[in-house]
Amino acid sequence: MTLLLGRTYRQAIKQQAAEEAIRTGAVVPRIVDFGVLQGKALSIPPANYPAAGRAQRMSGLVRVTVLIEERGNVIAAGATEGPLLFQDAARDAACRAIFSPWTMKGQPIMATGTITYNFFLTFRRSLQNY
Repeated sequence: MTLLLGRTYRQAIKQQAAEEAIRTGAVVPRIVDFGVLQGKALSIPPANYPAAGRAQRMSGLVRVTVLIEERGNVIAAGATEGPLLFQDAARDAACRAIFSPWTMKGQPIMATGTITYNFFLTFRRSLQNY
């Protein structure tokens, strides 16, 4: 199994999209990296907190790089950093994100960028204990 991180992952998903276009005879898509995507999405669903993380009282940040097709749907996602325990949940949530379509010079484009998920536990104390 090969694990690609950060810039290497972004390059790999761009390469994959170009190879697919060449294989199917389609036009090689223009792919632009938009960096951090929080605030640029129509919808970024929350990630489900894994039961194992809750049981171990773990927390952490997971960064997920996504590839967004011309209509604004995520077509590929991969966690690039963060605790392994949370990466699947973050990737699954990122795959459900929805973006407005982007254009450049009037032509639709594909985009890459990063979504960050923060897994943390909140603790509530009852006032009856005081």
